[in-house]
Amino acid sequence: MATMPIQSHQNSVPPIKKRRPRWVKITLLTLSAIVLLLIGVGIGAAGNSHTSLINSQKAQIARLRATVATDKSQLSTERLQASTEQAQAKNAMSIALTQVRGQYKSKFAALKV
Repeated sequence: MATMPIQSHQNSVPPIKKRRPRWVKITLLTLSAIVLLLIGVGIGAAGNSHTSLINSQKAQIARLRATVATDKSQLSTERLQASTEQAQAKNAMSIALTQVRGQYKSKFAALKV
């Protein structure tokens, strides 16, 4: 039969824990709370800066849309003016051509005689 070695009882006894002083626990909790507070403030500041940037960009988009609407209206007006002026130019060319033909016919008739 094999014999098993006997273990000493000194190895099986857990080591004695030293208690921390109360002021250390309070200091650690206070520092933890301050760190969490600073993290929260940082997150809030970052969120607020993004909000103001978004609002600024929304205002800029609204101004640009108003400018585009104004430009479209002005473009429509100018297109209408150009169309009207083209029609007037065609009319003037037609009248001038008719007058020149009339003068040509009368001079040609005078030369025939």
